[in-house]
Amino acid sequence: MTSDMTQICRPPDNSFNRKFLNMLLPLRCLQHFILSSIFTVHHNRIKRQNVFYYGLTFICILSILIYRWIISVQEKTIGKINKVTVIVRFTIENFLLCSIIVLYFINLIKRQDNVAMILRIKNVYREINYKYYKMFTIVNWIVLIVHSILFLSVIIIFEFNLIVSSYTLIYFDIHTIIGIRLLSLIKDGVTSWISKVKRYCGIRCELRDGPKDMRKLFQVYVDLIEAFNIFKSLYQFTVSFM
Repeated sequence: MTSDMTQICRPPDNSFNRKFLNMLLPLRCLQHFILSSIFTVHHNRIKRQNVFYYGLTFICILSILIYRWIISVQEKTIGKINKVTVIVRFTIENFLLCSIIVLYFINLIKRQDNVAMILRIKNVYREINYKYYKMFTIVNWIVLIVHSILFLSVIIIFEFNLIVSSYTLIYFDIHTIIGIRLLSLIKDGVTSWISKVKRYCGIRCELRDGPKDMRKLFQVYVDLIEAFNIFKSLYQFTVSFM
């Protein structure tokens, strides 16, 4: 009994899965664009980002936010528009700046949880023999292409100050989109798991390997629950903010 429970509660496997990593590549590109990547791939293994990465990205993000804050202060000082409008904009913009810093430190503090969530989802997809890698990958690439076109349009059309000013909105947009795509991964895993359980209960419960297969399916269930719990802890602030 103890050995069975140990098998069920085993830590996530970090073996290489090219299809899964290719599926996440567009989302990783988006994260690098906002200097907020949640994991890296080293020697074909998913690992958390190192301290150097977080230090460098923090300096870059902080520089952008300070510049954005200086712009908002100058606009408030010049006072070319209604004072009430200036105060409202100044308050909202500073709230956005503080929120980005909070999100950054959430990713920093929970960097191991980010990796654990990805590994849990990867294990689920391997065990259920997920069939829709290609479709999910295509959708992720479409998301990346659409955002790239929008960002290039912003760079071409607007002046530098407005480009920097839009960073906060871009950050929240990408952060939210990635959260939605990760939640879709978990949802697809649950849907495929339910189909597997129905099929095994219908035709394999009486076979000799039935108990073994059901233990695997229960492990998939545990991984899905763990992945969703981690997701909730990572995106709770984002949901509250929205």
